[in-house]
Amino acid sequence: SNVTVANNTVYGNGTDNCMPGIAIGDLSMQGGSNNVWINNVAQAVLTPTNSACAFCGGANAPLVAGNGDTFVDTNNTYANNVTYGGLGVQLFDNDVNYFSCASNKCDTNPMLVSPAGSNFAVQANSPTIGYGQVVSLLQASPVFAGACSSLFTTCPGNGGAASEFAAVLPGSRSVQLDNTATIFSNMINSGSTALANCKISLPANAPAGLTMDYQATDPATNIPVGTINTPVTIPGNNGMRTFLLSFHGTAAFNASNMNLDYGCSGAASAAVIVGVNTVDLAMSTTPVPDVIALAATATNDGIVVLPTGGGGAFALASANVGVAAPLTVSVDTGTATLPVTATLCQTDPATSRCLSAPAGSVAVNIAAKATPTFSIFLQSRGPIAFAPGASRIFVRFKDAKGLLHGSSSVAIQTK
Repeated sequence: SNVTVANNTVYGNGTDNCMPGIAIGDLSMQGGSNNVWINNVAQAVLTPTNSACAFCGGANAPLVAGNGDTFVDTNNTYANNVTYGGLGVQLFDNDVNYFSCASNKCDTNPMLVSPAGSNFAVQANSPTIGYGQVVSLLQASPVFAGACSSLFTTCPGNGGAASEFAAVLPGSRSVQLDNTATIFSNMINSGSTALANCKISLPANAPAGLTMDYQATDPATNIPVGTINTPVTIPGNNGMRTFLLSFHGTAAFNASNMNLDYGCSGAASAAVIVGVNTVDLAMSTTPVPDVIALAATATNDGIVVLPTGGGGAFALASANVGVAAPLTVSVDTGTATLPVTATLCQTDPATSRCLSAPAGSVAVNIAAKATPTFSIFLQSRGPIAFAPGASRIFVRFKDAKGLLHGSSSVAIQTK
């Protein structure tokens, strides 16, 4: 009793096929009071039915709360847990009243990277990202549910965190076929020793007909200095190499949040972080708008820091290097649910004043070569921990069909 159980990832823990007709829980709460279960991930795996005894096996559950026998639970709290698999959550006695799927994600696949390979990190679009609550026991990653955030490439193993990190800028391009879409990228080696044979490639699920070339650049000028598609060595202790990426397509597509594979010999690939090293890329059979959007924060580090319960803002400059088009510019928090209200307005470039009242979106007719500017306003409704892989504000430029033609994002936290 009187225990907080927080940020655990449990997989296949309740596999017992010798118990007759009993639901075995990956997480189990029986006979306790005044306990808090928060930010946990539990995925059950059903064991085969055991013919050696009647009703044995096949009864595993991600969470069993309450006993249904001689023990009585009182005043327990369950919040922001993700449960999946097996028989689903099994509730008995008072815990029927304490546990609610409205306060937890029930029957929700946490999207672990490879449980069979003992890698319990979560994929980039896992529902655990941004779902947790802040708990004083775990300030390092309080906005994730589970023990392994998407900032980890492997979990456990290799000390947990990857030594490779990567980013792109701009994060979106939209071009007509036969034109090349280019962006800049960098790779950082946070380990103590150099990484060799470092290269960038498309993912296995890249759109049909899409190819990409990478070339090292001078970080001071962005001028290409290396040979195309030639791996490089990145020195240790936060050493960095920069690149020019060139995309070519033979068929039309519109790909949002496309990840790239950043790999070096002997090291895990850089973790995929949506809005940081993913690309919104579109290629069309007809001329299209192509908005290069760049966000600027007060601290010039891509992070907006708000007082808890207070407000803040950041600016966004854009340039349409494609054709003229009416677009809707909107602001959101991506897949994460964050305690923040976000609005935006188009601004007068000379004065930075809003041209209309801030709202969740604004319609803009963007001419070719136009450079509209915007202000984004944020109002915190609660604490937001520093987790740049999950706590982000996205600005998107979409056409009438909802297709992306530009995007940018910043990290957000409260203090």
